[in-house]
Amino acid sequence: MNHPFRRCFSRLALAAVLGLTLSVHAATVLWNGAGSVTNNYFSNTNNWVPGSVPAANNIGGSSVNFGPLAGGATNTANCDAAGNSGTWTFNAGTPALVVTLNATNQLGAVTGPDVFVNNSTNLQTITGAFRLFDINVSTSSRRFNAAAGPLVIASSTLTLRGDNSPTIWAIELGGSTTGNQLNCGFANGGNLGGKTVNLLKTGAGRWEIVSPLPDLTTNATALTVAAGSLTLDAANTYTGPTIVSNGATLNITTLAAGAGTYAVSNAATLGVALANAGGSLTNASLTLGSRSTDATTLNLNLATFGNLANAMIRVIGALNVNGTCTVTVTNGALVPGQFPLIHYGSQTGAAGLILGPLPG
Repeated sequence: MNHPFRRCFSRLALAAVLGLTLSVHAATVLWNGAGSVTNNYFSNTNNWVPGSVPAANNIGGSSVNFGPLAGGATNTANCDAAGNSGTWTFNAGTPALVVTLNATNQLGAVTGPDVFVNNSTNLQTITGAFRLFDINVSTSSRRFNAAAGPLVIASSTLTLRGDNSPTIWAIELGGSTTGNQLNCGFANGGNLGGKTVNLLKTGAGRWEIVSPLPDLTTNATALTVAAGSLTLDAANTYTGPTIVSNGATLNITTLAAGAGTYAVSNAATLGVALANAGGSLTNASLTLGSRSTDATTLNLNLATFGNLANAMIRVIGALNVNGTCTVTVTNGALVPGQFPLIHYGSQTGAAGLILGPLPG
């Protein structure tokens, strides 16, 4: 007799022999705001597409999708649901939406690397407090992905926790759109002590970081602009390395006071804006290109200031220039005269600097 239990056992045994992995996929729930224009909370079950309502108001490992919104829905969503969740996705066709999270929301705990994905062409905004976890996630990156439209992460507190992550994991800013902004207060949620929390810019799009970069561990924060453009507005104090990869652009101001190392690769641009009279961007070392054929750009924005009394870039150690680096000077109220642009302790490399056109 061919017993059903034996057939089941045989399948499991075959899976073990072949090295197959049996997995259970988390559910996806869909919010369309159909419940009421005066009750946009997750706990209102009518705001969810039938059949995808989170049980007992607990996201419980599910991924959350938004829109398109139902007729009459408000353009805000208040998340009062608890639980670890996967990716939050704004579907194509979703109008501009503001989603307010609360401190109990633990994102990035189930899947990875994407935390938020904007597949619509409209601006999507995340507000409120939330936490980034790494429970049950093999990847070390947590990505805010502006895939088809811009994202603004305007959280009061973004708490990071590193229970199971490797020694390095990253907050990743990705996507190919412009108008993206990260403006958060950062907090250490525990178990980050021996880890390095990196900030990684990927994709061809543009991101702006309004708030200071996190420096939450005993290891220095590291910043890598792998593609596209990144602008740092705040008075950052992180002391780790800053890397601008091939073809990418980093715009920073003289308020950055961490004095770490800077490295700019071929076809990449480092832009420095003067934030106050007499200000300087101080770094331990500055490398412009790594090969004799490389071409880099250093853009110095004088804003509304006149001739410089102090060099805009102060390199404590070595200025290492390989290939050609074009130094451009923009804006400013210049008058005829001489003023310093770069001060360095020593110079190495096989090439030099070329001064581009001056303003005015």
